[in-house]
Amino acid sequence: MKPTLLDFLQNPPSRKRLSGWDLEKMVGLYSAISFKEKRTRYALRYVLSSAVRRKFGFNVRSRLVVRITYDDCLCKSAIRTMCCELVDKLDLPGCMKDMVVRRMRVVWVKKRSVGDVLFNFRFSSRQLELSCQCAEADEVFPRVKGHAYFRMAEVDFVPIALKNYRNIPSPSHVTSRRNLVRQVITSFGLSSLLPTLHEDAFDKGTIDCCFNKTVRRDSPVSQSIDTVLRWREKFGELVRCPIDHNAGDSLVCCHVIYQSGMNKLFLRNPGFVIREDEDEVIRGCALRYKEGKFDRLGKWNRAGSLGQAYSISKHKDITKWHPICPTHSECGVSASKKIARAINQLLWELLCETNFNLRSMADLVLSLREINGELKQGERFLSMVFDIKEMFCNLPHESILRAVRWVVDFWEIRGCKGVLIRRKGTGAKLQFVESVIGWRSVSFETIYAFVEFDLRCTFFKASGQVLRQKVGIPMGKSSSPALACLLCSFNEFLFLSSLGSDRRLVGGVRMVDDVSIMVRYKQGDWTSMRDAESILVEFESCYDSNLILERTSDADCWDFLGCILKTLEWPWGIQCVALHKNQRRYNEDGLRFQNLQDFDSFCSRQQKKAVIGSCLHRAKALTTMQGTEVAFLFTLKVELRKRNFPDAYFDDVLHNFSGKLGGIWADWVHCLTGWEQLSRLGTKRYPGRGVHHVRGRGPVEIS
Repeated sequence: MKPTLLDFLQNPPSRKRLSGWDLEKMVGLYSAISFKEKRTRYALRYVLSSAVRRKFGFNVRSRLVVRITYDDCLCKSAIRTMCCELVDKLDLPGCMKDMVVRRMRVVWVKKRSVGDVLFNFRFSSRQLELSCQCAEADEVFPRVKGHAYFRMAEVDFVPIALKNYRNIPSPSHVTSRRNLVRQVITSFGLSSLLPTLHEDAFDKGTIDCCFNKTVRRDSPVSQSIDTVLRWREKFGELVRCPIDHNAGDSLVCCHVIYQSGMNKLFLRNPGFVIREDEDEVIRGCALRYKEGKFDRLGKWNRAGSLGQAYSISKHKDITKWHPICPTHSECGVSASKKIARAINQLLWELLCETNFNLRSMADLVLSLREINGELKQGERFLSMVFDIKEMFCNLPHESILRAVRWVVDFWEIRGCKGVLIRRKGTGAKLQFVESVIGWRSVSFETIYAFVEFDLRCTFFKASGQVLRQKVGIPMGKSSSPALACLLCSFNEFLFLSSLGSDRRLVGGVRMVDDVSIMVRYKQGDWTSMRDAESILVEFESCYDSNLILERTSDADCWDFLGCILKTLEWPWGIQCVALHKNQRRYNEDGLRFQNLQDFDSFCSRQQKKAVIGSCLHRAKALTTMQGTEVAFLFTLKVELRKRNFPDAYFDDVLHNFSGKLGGIWADWVHCLTGWEQLSRLGTKRYPGRGVHHVRGRGPVEIS
């Protein structure tokens, strides 16, 4: 078959023969593709799948995904076996059945969390006027100036499980056979590869095998959904919303307080203009979209609508509010996502010597290694840390367009013709050659024109009013973070270019609005140190005049997005140590940040262990000094105990993690695991004494 596939690539007219082939031959050839290069495999699959779609009317590249709502009484492997038997009973060619079974996935769908049940802030954010309901609220609710206003984590009358809105309450009843059958039929019906499935295709004995013989609840004290519903009724009409920068914590407040925050952010903000008719606004945007010929990027969705803005309170001060405006329902969201990918690619491909931008936190350690590589004996870093305020709402449109024009000209001078966007998936790359199969070409003129369109047509709804944003980066758009980072990178490029030969002394890292700059100087040389200080002073004014640069630290040790950075002497340079949210407060009674689910949350054991494993991966990826990760591991185990996790969960994950990575942290594994066995051993030897573990409270001395 390989010569035939090669002929399709080298001689495109030979592809006409595919129109005379039957389905079994096409699918067999599709499954036999095994070339070494990925682009060759992709091109052949694209050719064959297009031929199948034209002749038989379905997409052979789609896969069957069976989505089942999680319940601990169900067995996933047995459900997969049942689905394989159902596929085998269908009237399909044998090769088609084999491909469907091979590519089939059975996935758990999580149930509604506490936040999904309790929160009602989206309804409140759409109302223009709301009356105070505090008189009807329970007297136990704390009040501020006569209005109910409190965090759920700071009161004692709310159950512990409800204080973390990430928790998933247990269902009031187990999954029935009929419910399982309906979910499987629905999943089969969503696949374009398979015919309609009926209930008579299921065998009772096979369905019974999908249920566990004994249901073992990992968390017997899990809060039930009925309890959450009762508390929702008790809160009544009060607004319940999440808190910014503390995922898991919740705020309960009166309608009047929430409405005043919405008015301050949107209706009384001079950066927004109130418009009259939503339909008229959408028609005007559609006309400009068509005139710009942006339908080549994505169709204008006539069923779309304007985004609904809302606000959530800030963690440090709940009297301040943070605006949020999701735009996933907008008519032109498909094209906006493609342009965002193109702008990001133009930014990420810039040389690291031209700006401080980080693609993600995964690039932090690599950037620090490059900066440390320039440090010489007898030198040290002088550092400053800043937070860029008003990054999204104060920038004039002219500054944004100037930054886009700069990056476009930067790549045009170097022979780039545009950006290639994957038709399937999220990949992007710069275009230095002609178009490639499976990729869509986006010219620089289209990118610049669409950014202009986005700036002029940023509309959304807040408190029942249609608003237009006339200043700042478009709120909630897919391209908003990319444009903000691009503007900062442009200013950093101008700053670094102005330094001349002193450019080699400067290093820095920036993640969106958090920036750290380091300048090398010779220890004991006052002239060198003054030069470094003058560079730092000059950096404070390098960004746009409408941005506010707030210094957060000028010490040799500072926080940077969940990590600690510290400057040391040669040869160490700048070192990084990972932190988790509650690490600094491990000795407090409660947990200030609810960034993880509790053990009592209704989810699978595999999911709980996967979360612990992700924390360990983060500790390894963002820690550069060997041995400093012990504080992360120890405090993580303490936090898991506070969340009622048995020690065995952490111990098993840490053992497996260390074993898979060649015995990493072997000494810490020995020190931090096996505490429960030691506790039981001490109790057996000394019956009157010992350390007993009280679930959720850590070790307690028994006298």
